[in-house]
Amino acid sequence: MSNPAAPKILEAYPAVASWLNLNDDGVVTVKTGKVEIGQGIWSALARMVATELGTCLSEVKVAPVDTSTSPDEGVTAGSGSIEQSGAALRLAAATLRESLVTIAATKTALPQSTIESRNGALYQLGGTQLFTFGELASCVPEDLEVNTKAILSVSPEGEQQGGRLDLPAKVTGATQYIQDLDFPGMVHGRILRPPHEKANLQDLNDGLALSVPGLIAVIRDGSFVGVVAEREEQTLQALSSLETGAKWEIPRCRAAPGNLYEYLRNLPRESVLVTEVGKPATILTEEKGVINATYLKPYQAHASVAPSCAIALSEDNLLTVWTHSQGIYPLRRELATMLSLDATNVRVVHIEGAGCYGHNGADDVAADAALLAVKLPGQPVRVRWSLEEELRWAPYGSAMITDMKGVVDLEGKVSAWDFRVLTDTHSSRPNGGGGRLLSGRYLETNQPLVWPGPMQGGYRNARTLYQFPHQRIRAEFFDGPYRVSALRTLGAFSNTFANESFMDELAYSAQTDPLFFRLNHLEDSRAIAVLEAAAEAVGWSPHITPSGRGFGIALARYSGDKAYVAQVAEVEVNANSGHIRVVRVVTACDAGRIVDQNGARNQLEGGTLQGISRTLFEQVPFDPAGPPIRSWDDYRVLTFNDLPQLESILIDRPEFSSLGLGEASTTPIAAAVANAIFDATGVRLRELPLTQEHLRLKLITNSKKMLESYEPRS
Repeated sequence: MSNPAAPKILEAYPAVASWLNLNDDGVVTVKTGKVEIGQGIWSALARMVATELGTCLSEVKVAPVDTSTSPDEGVTAGSGSIEQSGAALRLAAATLRESLVTIAATKTALPQSTIESRNGALYQLGGTQLFTFGELASCVPEDLEVNTKAILSVSPEGEQQGGRLDLPAKVTGATQYIQDLDFPGMVHGRILRPPHEKANLQDLNDGLALSVPGLIAVIRDGSFVGVVAEREEQTLQALSSLETGAKWEIPRCRAAPGNLYEYLRNLPRESVLVTEVGKPATILTEEKGVINATYLKPYQAHASVAPSCAIALSEDNLLTVWTHSQGIYPLRRELATMLSLDATNVRVVHIEGAGCYGHNGADDVAADAALLAVKLPGQPVRVRWSLEEELRWAPYGSAMITDMKGVVDLEGKVSAWDFRVLTDTHSSRPNGGGGRLLSGRYLETNQPLVWPGPMQGGYRNARTLYQFPHQRIRAEFFDGPYRVSALRTLGAFSNTFANESFMDELAYSAQTDPLFFRLNHLEDSRAIAVLEAAAEAVGWSPHITPSGRGFGIALARYSGDKAYVAQVAEVEVNANSGHIRVVRVVTACDAGRIVDQNGARNQLEGGTLQGISRTLFEQVPFDPAGPPIRSWDDYRVLTFNDLPQLESILIDRPEFSSLGLGEASTTPIAAAVANAIFDATGVRLRELPLTQEHLRLKLITNSKKMLESYEPRS
């Protein structure tokens, strides 16, 4: 296997010891900055190390991610863990293997070419065992640096396969999640939330709260108020008393509740020209038959099943925070900024919690716990959010509006393509600069949440894989009414919904089969391969009008440089009620060299299901007074009764580097489902979620039009 470009992280952490420790018992400890959030990354990284080093998977352990011991790899996000941390670990393991072979050769006077590494030992070619790894561990140079030119494994079998390493403990209940941690002397905290995110606390009568049995402290700093008690239910009782004794100054709403998208169109915007090729504006002005369409996506929540939680302890001039944040080093820097501490006096330790594949409340609850802990030195303070806090106060994924224009020439090819998206930013994660933690805005020092402005995430996947001679892509950014940040795929989910729905619309306008139309605009052989694989798996039948079968196809390569994915969704639609059911999804994926077959399928299937949930159900209602969601009754998600049949086709390409696939299948699924609904009914839905009510109304409208246009024979 040829070496890809060395990951940049090796410039900051060039030592093998920064990544791997070989112990005297032969066990290899992996040190990574990428956290396990349910995606199975630790299993995949362990397999990569075991394969490169030539040891048994059972002899590889992954150390907890901790700012005191782990490399700073930023945030576990962007489907980049295999490409980044995996690449660094693979090279570190290959370097360690070469070092062990060199040591063995020196000790035995054998040529290095006659020594091989397997099963945790060094062997002479032909079978004689020379040394175990453990026997040579003390001989490895402490200053050994990663050789970026190390020869990587060319094993035709690829990585050692098997089940997820973490699942047995999770299934049996042995895993300790952040919510399960219990330290000696641990106390419990909760935060008094304002009635509006921009409200200011004017007065607080805490008399009733102070009389609650078990209450330890009411802590106030500006408009930030927290309570600490011996037991969690006591914090809830104290909070209830404080709510009646708090007087808030609430700002006037800028607008009355109404149509979200009209409201967003009227906001000030900053424009970015992403790309322009040829003269699309001229052609779209001069040509006849220009097709226009607008696609809409609402605000959506992470909706983590378990609310966010953190524990903090301030002791001996060190603040330690246990958290399920996806970025422990950025969080460390942000906490230090908020608390005016040196970052070296803050330690952040990752503990698994409810995953979110984005920026939910994990960082904010860590800040809550830290703010309380520094006021109570020596006592571990746990803060656990309620479901209402998770749904109302964690950042959302931005609402988006996409305006499309296109025209097809007489040969059935797109001659001009125009894409314009209106969106908020798509990341406001902690980064150390301040203004990125919820409670910081309420402190006396007033660290308001800062709008990051235009960012690439807003136009992620605005570029397609198709070849158009004339095209323009624009993004216009607004500072919207709700706090937003990274939600799985960032803007790619909505942008691909628009692009791949519009490709279908153009195909039907040209009286061309949607699959053939896509293939006719592609030059990338890997994109062509996944499209053909998905279509073949469902027995795709060419058609130029809705076939009634309920099949829809879509293609995407997440972020333009991750895994290729084509999906075919099959739906059933009740023509009377408009009820939509996704019954089957076939996903064909090319992620280069597949490290973990089961893990890859898990990721593709999980991403597909989350995408279907966001496609059919999820939306945060618009209200300038604040998000009106407090429970699962207010925020519908996919349930077991909604699950479709899932099939994943992995196109393994061991000759290529591994590509991230954590967000690959979420990206095109909304378009595949929308296209399937059109194929089943002839009705085009352009607003997410694709609800039963929207479809029912469109079906009624279409029926009326058919009746009005009907002329009986004379």
